Amino acid sequence: MVERARAPPRHDGTTGEDARTRGVVGHHTDGPGAELVMHRGLLVPRPAEVWRMLSSQLSVDELIIAGDGLVCRRDPLATMAQLRRALAVNAGRRGNLSLRAAFEQVRPRTDSQRETTLRLLVVRAGLPEPEVNGRLTSDEERERYGDLVFRPWRVVLEYEGVQHQQSRAAYLDDIDRFDDLSPRWRFVRVTKEHSAEQIVRRTTAALRDAGWRP
Repeated sequence: MVERARAPPRHDGTTGEDARTRGVVGHHTDGPGAELVMHRGLLVPRPAEVWRMLSSQLSVDELIIAGDGLVCRRDPLATMAQLRRALAVNAGRRGNLSLRAAFEQVRPRTDSQRETTLRLLVVRAGLPEPEVNGRLTSDEERERYGDLVFRPWRVVLEYEGVQHQQSRAAYLDDIDRFDDLSPRWRFVRVTKEHSAEQIVRRTTAALRDAGWRP
C-alpha cells in the first residue's frame, strides 16, 4: 500500500493539505503585522485582520458593510482603533486604496446591513449624513433609538425589517415607540420593497419640511 505524500510545510508551519480541504478556502498572510488569536483550538486572524485581507477581493461598498458589521452596536467583533490599525498594516499592499476609502465611510453602532446601505444611499444622494442608531429620548425617559437620525431636523429614517412583522413583541414595541415619539420626531419608515428613488424622495421631503436646504 502506497501512502499519499504529504505536502511540505510552509514558512508558517502549515501545509497545502491544511489550507485545502472541502468547504474551506485557504488564505495566507502577506507579511508581518497579522494579529492572530486562538479560537476553538485554531490559530486565526482577528476579525479586523480578516477585513484587511479581503480588501483586494471585495468592493469598497462590501468593505464598508463588513466594517460596519464588525463595529456594530450589539456584540461588536472589532473597534474602530483595530480597523485603523489594519488599515495601517495594509499600507502599500493590494487593496489599500479600497480599504482606505471604505474605512473613511465605516460608522459604528449599526444593527444591520440594510442600515448601512440606506445611509450610503441618502448621503450619496446629497442629503446630510445621519447619526446611526441615535438616542431620541432624554436621560429622564425610557431609552428610545432611531435607525438613522437627522438630529438637527428631528427626522428619522427607519427601516422596517422582517423581524418587525414576525415578532409580535417587536411590533407592539414599535407602536408604543412611534406613539411616544411622533409628536417630537418625524419618521420616514421604509421597507425592502421601497425603491432607492422612493426612499430618497421621501427623506428629502421630510427634511425640507423640517427646514433643511441643500
